[in-house]
Amino acid sequence: LSPKEQQSVANYDQLVDAEEAYDKTFADNVTDLIAKIGTIDENSGAAIQQARDAYDQLTKSQRNLVTNFDSLISAEKEYDACMVKYCKDLINSLNENAVSSEAIEAAVSAFASLSDAQKREVKNDISDPAQIIENAYIELTVSLISEIDYKSGMPSTKALHTMINAVTAYEDLDPEQKEKVTNSALLEKSLKAFKKFSDSRIKTDARYAKQQYISK
Repeated sequence: LSPKEQQSVANYDQLVDAEEAYDKTFADNVTDLIAKIGTIDENSGAAIQQARDAYDQLTKSQRNLVTNFDSLISAEKEYDACMVKYCKDLINSLNENAVSSEAIEAAVSAFASLSDAQKREVKNDISDPAQIIENAYIELTVSLISEIDYKSGMPSTKALHTMINAVTAYEDLDPEQKEKVTNSALLEKSLKAFKKFSDSRIKTDARYAKQQYISK
């Protein structure tokens, strides 16, 4: 409409009220998302990202209606600092004697999720995180191999699982890392003994031989 025609619209105020109510609906949703972030820890990332994505999709007028935007900014900063500390703690824990594959993977995943700036913060306190992680993989492999007690004959289920875990860990290492595994000879000896047992069964056990043939 022309400006003169617009002045003749008797219920224009209703349109303005509707627009404000519409904007407030979206703004209130974002306000609620920010309020639900709660206490910040290493698991807060999804809630913070959800609130940030919702806020970024608002129009300028809708953003002006979000009453707790400062809380979102504070949560983002606190989460960044929390993740740096969390990653440091995970990496430092790999220097302990008993290291699990879950602990190593948690440290790797946490470090990979950091921004470049956050990674620099970690490296300011921990000179070489990659080397610590590599050493942890090697020490874990050594530990798994040391648990092998199979020597000959029919292996128990536990003995098989022990060998499988050790082989899996060892094969995941690169050639240079494998050279640092101090007890790799024990793994090789156990595997040779198991192969000898398997080969003997093919000769003496018809059912086993048939199963192996079908598998191949």
